[in-house]
Amino acid sequence: MESLQGFIENHGLLAVLVGCLLEGETVLVLAGFAAHMGYLSLPEVPVTAALAGLAGDQAPYTAGRRWGEALFARVPVLAARVRVARPPRRTGRVRRSRRPERSRSRRRSPSACADLAASA
Repeated sequence: MESLQGFIENHGLLAVLVGCLLEGETVLVLAGFAAHMGYLSLPEVPVTAALAGLAGDQAPYTAGRRWGEALFARVPVLAARVRVARPPRRTGRVRRSRRPERSRSRRRSPSACADLAASA
């Protein structure tokens, strides 16, 4: 048991970093328990987990944004299995709303409301 405690104290934050990059929730619960028991520093655990979670989400997104089209061009089987979101094509036409706009003449200014109240 002492060897596990020493491992957690020496390499616990590295384990939290790698674990939160890959999985996240399970490792974070275990790291919170280790911080509660005093094996890890409580302020360092959530900061490490937040940075690892951010990096774990942004790295695949950035890789796909940068090299995704080239990968799909090289491996067409992947392109067939993944639906790629593309912006709509512009046709040059202006889309109009189906609801007609309300006339602005119905709105009354504060001075017009005051005039109506004074005349009543």
